[in-house]
Amino acid sequence: MPGEFRTQPLFGMQFLDMFMHDGVSETVDEAVQRHGGEGSASRTLFNQLSPTDQAALVTFVMHL
Repeated sequence: MPGEFRTQPLFGMQFLDMFMHDGVSETVDEAVQRHGGEGSASRTLFNQLSPTDQAALVTFVMHL
């Protein structure tokens, strides 16, 4: 369907240097902040984490 994106698997994140469906985001945090629509709830929850917990989550994702 137009306007829908297939989410890429998170495995292999450590080998990427650009993120999001369009490859424009330079960091995982930037990619999270660009999420809207169905992803907006996850963005809100991420933003409610402490900076330490945000960094820990990004580190975890980057090691998948």
